[in-house]
Amino acid sequence: QGLGYREIAEIMTAEGHKMNHATARNYFLRAMEKLAEPMVQLMDNERRADELAVDPNFQDAMIEILSSNRRNV
Repeated sequence: QGLGYREIAEIMTAEGHKMNHATARNYFLRAMEKLAEPMVQLMDNERRADELAVDPNFQDAMIEILSSNRRNV
């Protein structure tokens, strides 16, 4: 499992980037939306990128893909 929004905010603040958990969540979801946008364009359904971005299954899949790319580099 990964870090929660509160833990991410604490790390960012410790590194000099003042951040609270709500901001950490917003940044994460914006990144997920950017990843979801091409998927929504390819899929033939009614879901929007912002709806797909909050789906835990989508998030898990994106994390798995990004983690496997990191291991292969």
